[in-house]
Amino acid sequence: MLTGLRKELGFTSSRAFFQNYLQKNTRLDFNYSYYMKIEGGKIIPSPQIISNLCAALDPENANRLTLAYCQVIFPERAKLFKNSLPQNMPHVLKTAKKQEKPESILPSHQKFLTQSQVACLGKSKIHYFIFLILTLAREFITLQKLTHTFPAGTGVQLALKDLEKEKLICMDGELMKSISTDMRFPSAETPTQKKLYEELDLWGIEFTKSMGFESLLQKMMLRRVSGRYLSVILGHCNLLLDLVRSSDEVESKHNDHVLMLNISIQNGNLPG
Repeated sequence: MLTGLRKELGFTSSRAFFQNYLQKNTRLDFNYSYYMKIEGGKIIPSPQIISNLCAALDPENANRLTLAYCQVIFPERAKLFKNSLPQNMPHVLKTAKKQEKPESILPSHQKFLTQSQVACLGKSKIHYFIFLILTLAREFITLQKLTHTFPAGTGVQLALKDLEKEKLICMDGELMKSISTDMRFPSAETPTQKKLYEELDLWGIEFTKSMGFESLLQKMMLRRVSGRYLSVILGHCNLLLDLVRSSDEVESKHNDHVLMLNISIQNGNLPG
């Protein structure tokens, strides 16, 4: 979608444009995989995503991108926007492939949760479980499929209403989806928030057991180490987390595994 504009700005590589230009100029609400879907014309992004992109551009290019986007989403009025574009402007946006699901409930990426949203997730285990299922889903989930996942009387309908009210999920009749496939929790700054996060962590472990996840690796180590190695160990753990975050492929059909990674590193002193 953005190939023409990217090349105009002197970037032959999509990754370099994303990392060295877009990410440096604004905080993006989506990751590189999602950006490649936009540039490849595989999806039509939401207006919010276009606004996010425009925030990284200079005013002239932001206006050009907005007008080109309007041409795509209002094809019957394309002439109105085409006449407003500079004559030398290349086709910044390609026409995306026809989508099978309504754009109104397609997810965007990397959303930072508010404290109110976190509190909603902590209302009950079913709230958190539904949130995890819908956030990890790469296709629209039907109400029937979701209710069959949980025993009767577990409060699925009530939890869905709460999650929709807090704008954590979108519902369109029998179809539902998370508003984002990458949720980020704010830092726990109070004892109450820390206690809630501890409970969510326990629910997360219970979630994998309830869903029948296979245990691939489970290790626990308690040993003395040199303080000089602590930063190296933490650095490798952060590298592993970054690897997991970026391990989804552009073609979502290949992302057929769900990985639960739980790392806990604690440091202290003991006699002797």
